[in-house]
Amino acid sequence: MIKRLTVWLLLLVLALVMAPCALAQEDEHLDEDGVLIENPVHDVATLEELTAAAPGVAIPALPEDAGTIVYSYIHGEPLVAQIQFHWGEHLYTLRAAKLPEDMKARDIDGLYLPFDVTEEFTNLYEGDEDLLVVKSSTEEAYAVCDWTHAAASTQYSLFSETGGEPEMPIIELAALLMGANTGWTVGNE
Repeated sequence: MIKRLTVWLLLLVLALVMAPCALAQEDEHLDEDGVLIENPVHDVATLEELTAAAPGVAIPALPEDAGTIVYSYIHGEPLVAQIQFHWGEHLYTLRAAKLPEDMKARDIDGLYLPFDVTEEFTNLYEGDEDLLVVKSSTEEAYAVCDWTHAAASTQYSLFSETGGEPEMPIIELAALLMGANTGWTVGNE
């Protein structure tokens, strides 16, 4: 009888100790008024579903050897189409969003990482003054490429935690995603 009472008391104490942890997890999805916030990321099964969910966003074709492809979109302003995939040995996240009327790109990469190298490349498309910005870290292997395509009214962000230095395969992939014959060469040669 004493053993049962001891077990029940221990279970009660455990429940009381763990209750704040459970409540704290629920609070992560509440706004300042205590209203439940919906997860803005919505998974879709196919490229066709992603294209339908993000009308007007020009989604580039992935390389044929891309694998483990996951499509989703981030509901918000702007609506962002997102594709995660493996290419070579690296995992990439490609985001695309429609450019606003003023044609000024917004931050769609959502990264808050320290980048210590920034390179800019211009004249990506014939007759276009678009800009590719490559930010990377010399200490880590992550990198991000941000670019716009004014003719398609779309901006892009390509991120990889491992596709940065030293060989920078992320730049090669960005060039592939921009399409053949862009007037820009890998490594800005």
